[in-house]
Amino acid sequence: MFLEIKSYSLSHFSWSRVKGAVDDVLLTEQLEQALSRSGSQREMFAAVLEWFAEFLGIDRCSLHVYSESERRLTHVLSIGVDADLIDATYSIPLGDGAIGQAAEALVPVSVPDLREQPLSWPHLVACERAGIRSMWTVPIVSRQQLLGTITAYLTQVDHPTNHDRYLRMYAAQTVAEPLLRALESRLHPVMASLQRLRQGADPSAIRGFIRPEVLESWLRCRELFGERARPFDPPRLTDGELHTLQQSNYNLLRAARQYLGSLFRQVHELNCAALLCDADGWLLEVMGDARCVNCLADNGITPGTNVSEPYLGNNAIGTALATRRATWFHAYEHYFPEYHHWSTAGAPIILEDGERLTGAFAFCTLQPSIDTYLPLLAQAAAIGIAHWLQLEEYRQDVVRVHQGVLSHLDYHVVLVDTHGHISDERHPIPVGDDIRAAMLETIKLGECSENELSLGDRVYLVDVRNLWDHRGQFKGTLGLFRDITNRKQMELRMRDAEKLAVLTSLAAGIAHEIRNPLTTARGFLQLFAKRLESETDKRFLDLTIQELDRINQLVKDFMTLAKPDVPSYNHVNLTEVLQGAVEFIRPEASLRGVPLTVKLPGEAVWIWADANQIKQLVLNIIQNALQACDPHDDTVTVELLATADTAVIVVADTGCGMSEVQIHQMFEPFYTTKPTGTGLGMAISKRIVDEHQGHIEVESQPGLGTTVRIQLSRVAEPTGMSADRRDIPQDGEPEGPQPARPAAGDTRSGVRNDRLAAHLSATTHLPGATRL
Repeated sequence: MFLEIKSYSLSHFSWSRVKGAVDDVLLTEQLEQALSRSGSQREMFAAVLEWFAEFLGIDRCSLHVYSESERRLTHVLSIGVDADLIDATYSIPLGDGAIGQAAEALVPVSVPDLREQPLSWPHLVACERAGIRSMWTVPIVSRQQLLGTITAYLTQVDHPTNHDRYLRMYAAQTVAEPLLRALESRLHPVMASLQRLRQGADPSAIRGFIRPEVLESWLRCRELFGERARPFDPPRLTDGELHTLQQSNYNLLRAARQYLGSLFRQVHELNCAALLCDADGWLLEVMGDARCVNCLADNGITPGTNVSEPYLGNNAIGTALATRRATWFHAYEHYFPEYHHWSTAGAPIILEDGERLTGAFAFCTLQPSIDTYLPLLAQAAAIGIAHWLQLEEYRQDVVRVHQGVLSHLDYHVVLVDTHGHISDERHPIPVGDDIRAAMLETIKLGECSENELSLGDRVYLVDVRNLWDHRGQFKGTLGLFRDITNRKQMELRMRDAEKLAVLTSLAAGIAHEIRNPLTTARGFLQLFAKRLESETDKRFLDLTIQELDRINQLVKDFMTLAKPDVPSYNHVNLTEVLQGAVEFIRPEASLRGVPLTVKLPGEAVWIWADANQIKQLVLNIIQNALQACDPHDDTVTVELLATADTAVIVVADTGCGMSEVQIHQMFEPFYTTKPTGTGLGMAISKRIVDEHQGHIEVESQPGLGTTVRIQLSRVAEPTGMSADRRDIPQDGEPEGPQPARPAAGDTRSGVRNDRLAAHLSATTHLPGATRL
């Protein structure tokens, strides 16, 4: 090994100071002219070596040319070098001696004193015999491509300054690019054709030397760039803009990473980089061989760069976007020399039967020519990415449809994996951890079909099925929990309706037969009581008559349910009806010792109703309130609230109140909490409210009293009749049962005002009103 092998980095010196020192003597135009006058390759090398020796003042030097196929240096020309030394250094493998090491490492190598070195290499022995005391070698490198080396031989010990070392490397860099261009234009027909096209040659004159698609791309570049010898600086996205763009192309990126990641893992000899861009040419991803990726980065090709033709000229990925066809370029087929060390193959990514351009994909390799399989592989990769992307979009569409369908069903879906853990779940309404745990335990019990399960206050219809793949392998268990709580409640209401139907048939059949003997028995008992003189016997007969009256009231209630009176709908002043009902029941309130407070508006509140039924409804509610109160301790309040289209009757007491269970069952026939009650009063009241298309609500708490609100539709004040005839049907209004008349301003006939509760909640209540 040598004692001194150094790389003279540009960062060690001041470029402007050294360049200023050599500008007077360095005339690169002379080198360009000398190369252009050279008729053969040997003449080119001679011109380079002469210029190099003259620039640095060297008496003895030699030039070796690198052979990539043999990976060795071959002696071409020398100045002032003995024949024995030429023979000893004619062919040098990479890494052999100072010259071979400089070519392999691509750095200048210096041997300051040969006498201090072990002369184990043949060319060093030849240097000693020729009287050479020291030597140094610089590699000729252009576009990361080794062209050869230039070696200087000195008869004295070499003690170069930093400036001297820099000049040597500067000279080698100066000759490299012109030499490469000259060699390319002389030795490569494609480069020669490109040079002629740049100089304005007719495309038909060079059409036979290059591929048609390459010529088309050159013509587009000549139109885009004119006489420019370098591409435009491409635009680049900021990190934030790149992140946003990658998010919007997430499916495309995911498809490429899935496909290419597997490809690079399986094909280890694929020494190239893969590039992916969107439909606008913005580079989204660069992956693959680290050396190729780093070289692309050194040339400014990184994610966020626009790689379309208007910025970089023809390149596989940008040209694939421009032409919507698969394409490839050997190194010298690129329009700009900056990319002559790259070979590229790319293809567009097109979806939906060739209509939607999503992006483009390309392979890039550091080789002068592209392997024949790479264009086919790039096209296959683009097709594979497109198919993966289409399948992913189709899958997402199916998932969206699936989720949309499930969102409209009252199904709780729970998927359990093969280990008994929940892998996925969907709940139309949130459920607690205890409900989820109960669902999981139900699924673990095994397959079932339409089993009812009560969890909390909800009722579910359960279906559990095991899942199997096409090979018969168990893949998990699916549990469907359909919420049938509303259906069960409907069934309860239907059973109530059936009870009423049975009651109707029973009452219609026996009520008449019962009332006749009751009337007769009561009359004779009254006559018999008048003849009795014993007060004890009279009390017994009075008690018997009272019990007969209870039976008669029960039969009367049966008749009301079985065959209700035919309602007669008219304009009804609800204020007057309430006033009359209160006056009728006030004596009973006085007997019970319960204060009865009335709050009525000072104006008439008109509704379309049957006055007798409304009066019966109010009396039933007030009577229940009085019965729930303790004498002298509790009170009952009757209030009428009115808005523009709503009338609300409020009956509130401070009595014993009701539980939630009692409130839920209070409208059921025969349900009562009173020792002497029939359980039919509230059922009749509910029927009256429904027939008038109203709404009844009950709020109560044990020990705090009860509030009943009855909401009815308000209508406009009737016109064209006297005050004493406002409860009589007008001309043109038929007598007998009529549907509820709509509120004022509503042109729809017989439409129930379902917005009453919402309206009362949204408007400001009158003084004394309670918000629902």
